[in-house]
Amino acid sequence: MKNYKNFSITTEEKLLYESWQNSDRINPKIKNRVRIILLISKGIKTYDVAQTCGISCTNIYKWLSRYEPNNHDWFIDRSRQPKHSPSKTPDEIERTILFIHSNLRGSGYQSGAKSIVCELKKLSIKQIPSTSTINRILKMHDLQKKRLPTLKSEHKPKMSSSKGKGQRLIKRTKRENRRVIFLTTDEKKILKFWVQSTMIKAGISKRSEIILLLAEGKSFSEVAKIMRVSRTMVHKWANRFLIKRTEGLRRKKSNILKKHENETIKEVIFALLHSPPLDYGINRTSWKLDDLKKCLSEKGTFISKGYIRKIIKNAGYSWRKAKIILTSTDPDYREKLNKIQSILCNLKNDECFFSIDEFGPVSIKMRGGIKLSAPGEYPSIPQYQKPKGYLIVTAALELSTNQVTHFYSKTKNTAEMIKLLDIILMEYQTCRTIYLSWDAARWHASKAFFKHVDLINDRSLSSNHSTPIIKLAPLPKSAQFLNVIESVFSGLARAIIHNSDYSSVEECMIAIDSYFRERNLNFKKNPKKAGKKIWGNELVPAKFKEGQNCKNPRWR
Repeated sequence: MKNYKNFSITTEEKLLYESWQNSDRINPKIKNRVRIILLISKGIKTYDVAQTCGISCTNIYKWLSRYEPNNHDWFIDRSRQPKHSPSKTPDEIERTILFIHSNLRGSGYQSGAKSIVCELKKLSIKQIPSTSTINRILKMHDLQKKRLPTLKSEHKPKMSSSKGKGQRLIKRTKRENRRVIFLTTDEKKILKFWVQSTMIKAGISKRSEIILLLAEGKSFSEVAKIMRVSRTMVHKWANRFLIKRTEGLRRKKSNILKKHENETIKEVIFALLHSPPLDYGINRTSWKLDDLKKCLSEKGTFISKGYIRKIIKNAGYSWRKAKIILTSTDPDYREKLNKIQSILCNLKNDECFFSIDEFGPVSIKMRGGIKLSAPGEYPSIPQYQKPKGYLIVTAALELSTNQVTHFYSKTKNTAEMIKLLDIILMEYQTCRTIYLSWDAARWHASKAFFKHVDLINDRSLSSNHSTPIIKLAPLPKSAQFLNVIESVFSGLARAIIHNSDYSSVEECMIAIDSYFRERNLNFKKNPKKAGKKIWGNELVPAKFKEGQNCKNPRWR
C-alpha cells in the first residue's frame, strides 16, 4: 500500500473543494469524497478521517488512489458493468425466441416459457436456454404477461398497533430522490439544439434530453423510465453536468494508442511481410494470417489476426497483391538486405548511394484521375484512344542529397544503363565511391555492364584519371518495394501523368523536366536525406526501410 503521509493538493483545488463543502448543488457523496482529500492533505491520520466521515479505512485508501491532480473526474463512480458476458444468450437464439413467441401468440396457443422450450426442441437447437432465461428475455422486451392484482391484496390495509390510540392506517409512499438542475438560457438553447439536431451524435442527444428532464423537476426514476436507461446512468450524467456543465456531456476520448495505429507494430508487420516465409521456417511461398501472428508472437509483438488484417487493409494492400509484389522469393534475401543496410549506415561524406530504375513505357493519351468537378459535370475519357507517342524515363535518386538525375530512353537495355552510369560519373566526379542499387532486371546485371564497371574501376586506380570507384549493391529478387526511387515515380505519376491530356510527347517531357527541376532545387535549398511525403504526395517517405512499400501499383 502506498504511503500517504506527505499527501498534498494544489491551492486552487483546495479552494474549489472547500467551496463545494458549503454548496447545496453538489452531491453529498462527492462532498464526502472531496472532504477525505482535504482532511488527508492537512495531515490528519487515516483512522481519524474514517471516524469523521463515517466510512472504513479501506474506502479512504480507495479514493486516495483514484485521486489525480487537475482532474475533476476522479471522484465519479466507475461503471461496474462487465466488459464481456460469456454466458449471455446468443443474439440468434434470442431472435428465435421472440419469433416463436409472436407466432404462438398470434395463433392463439400458450406463449409462455415452457411452450417456447418445446418449440425450440422441435427446431433441434443444441443450447436451449432455461425457462427463467426465456422469461427474462420476454420481460426485457415487455412481452411477459402481467398479472392483475386480486381484491384481497388490493384492499388489505397495513395495520399497526399503538398504545392508547387503537389501530390506525399507515400510508407509506416512496420518496423519490429529486435533484433540480438549474439551467441558464444559453445552456437551454444548446441542449435543445443537441436534442433536435440530426448532425449531433445520438449519445449526446440522449444525455441532453436527460438533463432537460431533470431541469423540469422530474425524479431520477421517472427520467430513467422515460429514457429507458438505468438510474445509475442518470446519476452519472447529472453529476458530470454539474461539474463541467455542457462540456461534461461529451465522452472523454482515450489517449491510449490503439494497436492498429501504432507505428512500431506496423513497422514490424511489414518487415515480416516483405521477407519470405522460408526465412522463419515456414514451408510456404506466401504468408497466412496464422503464420504472421505466430511469428510476431515469437518476436514479442502480441496482436490479434483482426488487427493484422486491419493494418494491412488500411495500408491499401490485399492478399493477392501481397503474394505477387510484397513477398521476395530470393533465397539470399536476408544477406543482400543486410549488405545494403550496412552500406547506408556507414555512408561517408565522399560516398554516394544511388537508387536506379526506369519509369514507363508511358503512352501519351488522355488519362483519367480524380479532379474537382462542377455540379452536373461528369468527367469521362474515351475507352479506345490512339496514343500520341511513348516515353521511358531512366533515373537515379541519390539518397544522401535527395537529387534525381534523369534522361529519356527509347528502350530498356544495357546501353541505357551504361549511359546513365557515365552521366552519374560526370556529375559526381568529386566522390570517392559510388554505390548503385537496382532491382533484378536482366539488363541491370548483364556481362557488358559488368565489363564497363570493371573498366572504370581500373581507370580509377591509375594516376591519370580521378574517377570514383563503382560498387554494386543489387536488391533481392522480386523486391521492388525496397527501391526508394519507386516512391518518387509514384508521386510523379500522380502529379504529372494522371488526369492529363498532353498534345505531344515533348509537352509531357517538359512537364517531367520541370517536376524534377523544382524537386532538386527544393532539396538543394533545404538539404535533407531522401524522405518526407512531398512532391506529388508520394506514397511513403522516400527512405530505405524494410517495413515500407515504395512501389504503388495504383499509380504505375
